[in-house]
Amino acid sequence: MSTPANYRLGQGEVFINGSNVGDTTEEGVVITVTPNIKLLQSGKYGTTPMKAFFTGQEVTIEITLAEHTQENLERAIAGSDLDSDIINLGGVAGREISGSVVKLVPFDGTPIWTFKNAVPTSPVEVLYKTEDQRVIHVTFTGMVDVNEPDSSNVAEVS
Repeated sequence: MSTPANYRLGQGEVFINGSNVGDTTEEGVVITVTPNIKLLQSGKYGTTPMKAFFTGQEVTIEITLAEHTQENLERAIAGSDLDSDIINLGGVAGREISGSVVKLVPFDGTPIWTFKNAVPTSPVEVLYKTEDQRVIHVTFTGMVDVNEPDSSNVAEVS
């Protein structure tokens, strides 16, 4: 049975470590959940899977921020450091990068996505072009938070 009331359209607010990062562009936010599944096969059936095991998943949140600020740049560029209004890039290899809590709160009151321990993992391009809005496009990847229950140690939708 079709239920049109369940159809959704629209965006939401994004928070990183509890701070609202401002508006997004029309591209908004894209969340991707990619399961890692190991398929076992039998010689009897060739390449047709016989059994499947869940071995993990990659959960990402891709954000296009409309508000081009020093704080948002620092949040988006992995390994950067904001010090007295100067973003520092560089440093030695092997530095640990701390994760952030990234939250998407839809404007229509539907469930909130919370990434418990996410780090920026994409390149960040900043366009300085006459015809293009200067935005910050970044993808965060959820990592395990060992302080959370195993069933929700990467993200939750509530």
